[in-house]
Order: sequence, then C-alpha cells, then structure tokens
Amino acid sequence: DPEILFLQSIKDFPLLLYTYNDGLIIGTNLTYIHNFNSLASKHVNLIRIFGDESGVLLGEVFKNQTAKGKPLANLFRYVKMDIDYRHIINFQKTSMHFRAFAGYGLAFQTEARQGEVTLPFFKSYSAGGPNSMRGWPIRQLGIGSNIFFDTIANGELSDKYADIRLEANFEYRFNLFRFFGFWMRGAVFTDIGNIWFRNDLDGTLPLADLTLSRFYKDLAVASGVGARLDFSYFLLRFDLGF
Repeated sequence: DPEILFLQSIKDFPLLLYTYNDGLIIGTNLTYIHNFNSLASKHVNLIRIFGDESGVLLGEVFKNQTAKGKPLANLFRYVKMDIDYRHIINFQKTSMHFRAFAGYGLAFQTEARQGEVTLPFFKSYSAGGPNSMRGWPIRQLGIGSNIFFDTIANGELSDKYADIRLEANFEYRFNLFRFFGFWMRGAVFTDIGNIWFRNDLDGTLPLADLTLSRFYKDLAVASGVGARLDFSYFLLRFDLGF
C-alpha cells in the first residue's frame, strides 16, 4: 500500500515531517542592494540584504483562525533575513573575489503547528552546488555534523534543508588566453561554510544544531580549480571542487 509505505518513510526519516506538508504564505519581502564604489575604482564592494516574512502579524492577530479546520490552519509563520556581501579587487591581469553570506530563519508555532517548527522547505537554506560549496552536489552538505542522511540506504532522501546558513568564498582569477576575442581565465578557490538548525529537533537530528563550542568542527571546506570564459555581458564558468 503506497500510503502505508509513505507513512513508514516519514517515521524512518524525520526530516520528511518538515518537508511534506501543505502551507499558506501570506507576507512581505524586501530587498536592498548597494554598490559602495564608483565604476572607475579597482575595488568593488556590493551588499545585498533580503528580508522575508509570512504570517508574523496576521497569525498573532487572528491566532484562533490558525487552528485545525480554520481558514488559516495551513499558515506558515516565519521571518528570515539574508546578507550577501561581495568584495572584488581588479588588477590588470588578475582579480581577487571574496563573498560572505549569512542567512537566518525563525519559524513560529500556530494553533495547528505545534512542537518544533522549521522554515517551509521551499524557504529553507541548503548548501552545495555551483553557487555555494563547490565540493558538494546541490543540497548535499550538512546538516551541521549530523550524518543521518549520509548513511541511509542507497543515499535516498538525501536533500538537506535547514534554518541557518553561513558561508565564505575566496577566489583568485587570472588570464590564460583569448578565445575568439574573449578572455579564458583560470581560477583557484576555497569555500567554507555549512547549514544548521537552531536546535536538534527534539533529539531527532543530533549535531545538526548550531552550537558555538562545536562551530569550528562543523565547518566544511572545499578547494578547487576552475575556468572562466568571459563574454563581458555574461560569464561561462566551470569548477572542480574537492
């Protein structure tokens, strides 16, 4: 029976409890982007701040309507904020690129959602992939030092989501040769970071929570090399990370 198998999967893999659920998003988001330098400067400083919330005020004012069977029973209540900072130093034939990212999300209970609550999975943080930690496939890093989803049979259900993400990326680029009038550039890079929950979800995911005393042990590190084909109006990028 597919239904019985699905319910057994939820029992065996606790993270499914937080990803397979209906949800209602009613809220706002705001993005702020600022470039600190003129176009003539060899230094570029760019910061992006993104805030997102759902049901924070609505769920409090109409708290009774968030109970099971009520119109707002499926309401997700959360607030999250991302800060993405980039610093680039351009030289004649080389450039240095630094990026720091911090994201934090806080979910709130409703009358229908009690116990440990997390961000909805489509609003949660993940790590790994070409725009994150390049030594891991997308959504395959973390959570913290927890290895539960790395050790289940055949690596099934291994996508990982969490409420906190911290990451830093360092990259050095240098000219190699021109390719049909465009520069082919080489790169070496190092990525440092991970994702975490605020707690261990009632003990179901030990070592997945962010703890200062264990912070340095949780940090993942990837290094590698890459190639950049610079078309001026867009960049074609190839990376190999370990």
